[in-house]
Amino acid sequence: MYNGFTNEFDEQLNNAFGEFKSAGVTDLVLDLRYNPGGSVNSARLLSSMIYGTYTNSVFLKARYNTKLQSEFKETDLIEYFADATDNNTPINTLGLSKVYIIATGSSASASELVMNGLDPYINVIHIGTTTTGKNEFSVTFVDDFDNGNVYDPDREDNINPDNHWAIQPLIGRNENANGFSDYTDGLTPDILLSEDLSNLGVLGNMDEPLLAKAISEITGITAKMDFTVDMPVELVSSSKMFTKIKDNMFMDIKKPLNLTKKQ
Repeated sequence: MYNGFTNEFDEQLNNAFGEFKSAGVTDLVLDLRYNPGGSVNSARLLSSMIYGTYTNSVFLKARYNTKLQSEFKETDLIEYFADATDNNTPINTLGLSKVYIIATGSSASASELVMNGLDPYINVIHIGTTTTGKNEFSVTFVDDFDNGNVYDPDREDNINPDNHWAIQPLIGRNENANGFSDYTDGLTPDILLSEDLSNLGVLGNMDEPLLAKAISEITGITAKMDFTVDMPVELVSSSKMFTKIKDNMFMDIKKPLNLTKKQ
C-alpha cells in the first residue's frame, strides 16, 4: 500500500523493492486506493521499480498549450524510465510484465500517472472503481527570476526573501508513450469492485475484499468469500482534501524557460 508520492521517501520505496527482489517476488499488488498523488518523479521511479530500468523508453511527455509547447525543446518534454534515484542509488526493479493495481475514486494524479505510464508496456490490471480523473500537472512558482521562477529546493537561498508567496497553477497534462492523456472522467477498472461499508475488512489482511480479489486473479483460485457489495463506499471527503496540496501532481521541471526582464 502506497498512500502518497512523496519524494523524501523515494529511497525507502526503493529499499522495499529491493526486499521484494531478494525474496524472488513474481507478482505485485500495488494498492493506491487512498493515494491522491504527488511528485511526478516519484511516480516515474515507482514505475521503473515495477517495469524496468529502460532509460530509452518514454514514461511520459509533457503537453502544454499550443503557445507554450513550442518554447520547449523536445528533449525537455520527455521523461524516460529511470535506472537510479536522485541520490544515484540503482533502481531495484522487478521487471514485471503484469501488475495488479487497486485504485478507486480516491486515487488521483500521480497514481493515475503510474497506471497510464505503464499501460503501453505491461498489462495493468485495475481492480476497484473509476479513479478521480486528475490528469493535469502543476508547478510551484516562487520569486526566483534566474531560475524561471520555478521552485528548486536547492535554490531556496536564491528566492527573494521579501516575497513570501508562491503559486501552484495547473499548467499541462502528461501523455504516456502512446500519446494518451484524456482520462478526465477517470480510469475505469478492469475488475469492478467497490469497498463495502458493511465489509471493509482489515488492510493487509488476505481476506480484505479488494486484496482477496487480486490474489484470486493471480493464483487462478476462486476465493471462497462472497464479493457482493451491499453498501458501496462513495467518497464524500477525506482528510487530504483540506490540505493545501490536495490531489496535485507536481512536475519537476529541470530546465525552466528563461525569463526576460522588463526594461
